[in-house]
Amino acid sequence: KSSQNLINIDFIGISFRDAGNLKYKYRLDGLNRDWNYTFNTQVEYAFLPPGNYEFEVIAINSDGLESENPASLSFTILPPFYYTWWFIATMILFLTAIAYYLYSLRLKQIKKENDLRNDINLYRQQALSKQMDPHFVFNTLNSIQSFIIKNDSLASTQYLSKFAKLIRLILNNSQNQAVPLDDEISALTLYLELESLRFQKKFKFELLIDPAINSSSCFIPAFLIQPFVENAVWHGIMGLKGTGHITVELKKNHNEITCIVEDNGIGRTKSMEMKTPEEIAKKSFGIKLVEQRLELLNNLYDINMKVLFVDLYSENGKPSGTRVIINLPMIS
Repeated sequence: KSSQNLINIDFIGISFRDAGNLKYKYRLDGLNRDWNYTFNTQVEYAFLPPGNYEFEVIAINSDGLESENPASLSFTILPPFYYTWWFIATMILFLTAIAYYLYSLRLKQIKKENDLRNDINLYRQQALSKQMDPHFVFNTLNSIQSFIIKNDSLASTQYLSKFAKLIRLILNNSQNQAVPLDDEISALTLYLELESLRFQKKFKFELLIDPAINSSSCFIPAFLIQPFVENAVWHGIMGLKGTGHITVELKKNHNEITCIVEDNGIGRTKSMEMKTPEEIAKKSFGIKLVEQRLELLNNLYDINMKVLFVDLYSENGKPSGTRVIINLPMIS
C-alpha cells in the first residue's frame, strides 16, 4: 500500500570463520543502483515513493571474498488512489463537466444581463419620449408665444432660456443609464419653474437635499423622479382651488437615496373621478413605465428599488394630498 512505505530489512551472512564480523554491501534497485557498505545486519528505507524495488545484499568476509550470489528481495509499493489512471481520468472528466457547466451558466447570465439592459434601454427611451411629451412642448411654446404677444420680452426670454436648458438636460441625460444627481435636480427645478410660470404661480415648490448627499458625485437612474413630479402637478395641484405646494425631498439612507414627492392636492381618489378614461390611461402608462424600469434594474443590479404611494388626509378626514416614496440606489 502507499502508506506502507517505511521498510526495514534484516539479513545475516553465515561464515564459520568470521561469524559476527562480516561486512555487507547492499543496494535497493529502483531507488539507487550504487552499492552501500555496512557491518550492520539491518537497513531501513523511509518514505519510499510508489514503484517496483529489488533489494540485494552480499556478504564479505575478512579476506574480502564475497558471496557468489546476492540475496534479494523484491517488493512493490502501490501508488495512492489519487495517482491511479482511473482516478485522474475521472477527475479530468469531472472538472471538464464543471467547467462546461460554469461556462454555460456564464453565457446564460451574460444573455440575461444583455436582455435586461436592452429592456432597460427600451423603457429609458420610452421614458425620454414621455418627458418630451408633445403636449408639454406645445403648451410651453404657446406660453412663450403668449409672453411675446403681450410684449413681455423679459418673461419670454426667461421662459425660453429655461425651456432650452431643460431640453438640453433631457437630451444629455438620455445618453446615460445613470445621471449625476445635480443634473436630475436641475431638470426637476427647470420643469417645475416652467409649469409654475405657465400656470401663473398656481403652486409653489421646494427641493430639499440632504447635506449628507454629495450631489455632484452621486449618480441615480435617469428619468425616474420626473413622472411623479409631473403627476403631482397635473393630477394633484390642477384640481385644487387654492395655492398648491409641491415638495421634493432627497434623503440619504445608507447606500440608497430616498426620494419623497409630496403635494397638497386633491388626492388620488378625487383625481381619478375627475379624469377621462384617456387621461387615466396616460397617467397609468407613465407610472407603469417607471415601475417596469425599477423591476428591470432590481433584477440587473440585485437591488430592491420600490415605489410607495401614501394618501394624505386632513384632521377631519378629507384628502389633503399625496406622498410618493421612491428608494433609489446610489450608483458609482
